[in-house]
Amino acid sequence: MDTGGTWIDSSAEATVARFVVFVLLVGGGALAGWTLVDLVRRNRSRAGRAARGALGRPEPAPWAGGDWACGRCKSVNRPRARSCARCHGERATVEMRFPGVAGEPDVIPGEVHGGPGSIVMLVHDDAAHTRGLAGHWTLRVNGVSTGSAATRDGALALLRALRDTEVVVFDPKGDGYAPYALAALIAAFEGPKLPFAGPCPEGGVRRAAGPGPAAGRPPG
Repeated sequence: MDTGGTWIDSSAEATVARFVVFVLLVGGGALAGWTLVDLVRRNRSRAGRAARGALGRPEPAPWAGGDWACGRCKSVNRPRARSCARCHGERATVEMRFPGVAGEPDVIPGEVHGGPGSIVMLVHDDAAHTRGLAGHWTLRVNGVSTGSAATRDGALALLRALRDTEVVVFDPKGDGYAPYALAALIAAFEGPKLPFAGPCPEGGVRRAAGPGPAAGRPPG
């Protein structure tokens, strides 16, 4: 019986030992994985700062990457943190709020004169959507900006302001600029669908039907 009892005790101890080893291995693996991920993140952050410094670009605000700043102790916390790592304040009560960038006003002149031999371009800036700028649409004459607008109606106003111009260079599909008749381009913007296939908040919005598109309108 003593032998049997000893065998039972040894078996239990072995089971406990194996469980402890298993927990240590799993915990150690998780810790090692977290350490590796954190190291990679820090290295990428340092590399990004070095690249921006080499290119002369300004350092973005900490919260630009999703981090949030504490209004109580002014420390910066990771996006998933529910409380401040320094003062332990709840995120809902201590997170600093930053107002969005105010949009720039439209610049739509009464008349824009192209003249013979002038190159008139209607340009769409994809980056303007995320920067809060009005210059989604820009009208350029010989490379000089003469007006800008935030919406397709503003772009239409820019086209209607053109004088002494019959052709406008436009890129409706994002695959290269090409000349289009000004009358056809105006009719296209007056139509029910934006004649532009690139990324634009108004790209999928249909308005009340306006005048039908003229022959030679840019494909939408």
